[in-house]
Amino acid sequence: MAKDIVAGEHWACQRLRKLSTCFWFEESEAGLQPVVFECLSSLIRLEEMIMHVTKREAINGYVLKFRLKDGMGQLASLQELTSFQFLPNDYRKWQIELGMEEFEWIKDRWKKLKMVKGRLNSCNTVRNNLKVAFEELGIEVIA
Repeated sequence: MAKDIVAGEHWACQRLRKLSTCFWFEESEAGLQPVVFECLSSLIRLEEMIMHVTKREAINGYVLKFRLKDGMGQLASLQELTSFQFLPNDYRKWQIELGMEEFEWIKDRWKKLKMVKGRLNSCNTVRNNLKVAFEELGIEVIA
């Protein structure tokens, strides 16, 4: 749970190259998201980040949100990231909800990114625009 990550305990080797996990929050812990991003930012050798979301978490809506307004900007230190995946158990219930603002941020910071996997946005137009923009950079998009 998010509160376990932000409790100050050392939770992951900073040389970690692959992270496959799910961060979820109790309703009262929604404000912990920026601190979770701060903890993730210490994984400067991370090459692959896979976020899983279970049906329960998707329904409650207390999952890590990859939006700049929610603290994603703290992940600029993940310079080695080549693969960014978000794999919910039920694609209809949750998506990452990236927007063009997040795309521009990713483009400027994650220079080694080669693959994004998951549903980018619930809006078809935004999703299609993101897919084209990523592919123009040579980043494979797998939905």
